[in-house]
Amino acid sequence: MSNIELFIAWFTVMFPLVISPGPANVVFAASGASMGFRRSLPLIAGIDIVFVFYSLLIGFGFGP
Repeated sequence: MSNIELFIAWFTVMFPLVISPGPANVVFAASGASMGFRRSLPLIAGIDIVFVFYSLLIGFGFGP
């Protein structure tokens, strides 16, 4: 397999996992309800950065 084929396979698997609903969405909803949207943005950004970072680590072969 070429590098581009491996990237497409990785992206096809990881993209839905990163954007799919999960426990983080419950945290987002609870934070938004209790603190408001603007004060919840750092939490949302932080969790999204972790998801992207973890996806990149897995993509480069450093996962479990």
